[in-house]
Amino acid sequence: MARRFPAHAAAAAGELRRLEALVREDPTRAAAKEDIYGGGATPAHAAATTGNLDCLRFLVREAPATATAKDNAGDTPLDLAVEHGHSACADFLRRRAAVAQRVEEAQGGAAAKVLVRHPQ
Repeated sequence: MARRFPAHAAAAAGELRRLEALVREDPTRAAAKEDIYGGGATPAHAAATTGNLDCLRFLVREAPATATAKDNAGDTPLDLAVEHGHSACADFLRRRAAVAQRVEEAQGGAAAKVLVRHPQ
């Protein structure tokens, strides 16, 4: 996985500096979906699964849609954080979702595209 999906590997290992460098080199890596292990996971899924909050925050800041992206099994990063007992990651993702919902309600539905770089 590390060779074909280096951002996933860095996020899973909690290697924030490496992840930042990879995304700077190719910004599409922040939201890239892998095609192994059931497929469709983003680096945010990897960070949430392993409880790497700093990597997760970075990825959501760089590619906000990954906060709610579903893998091929239908799981979001929040689902995986909860499943694997990573409460800090789950809390972060819940707060992001709550802020997104408030913004969307305030702007009549257009906020899903606007919210995104709101750090928590």
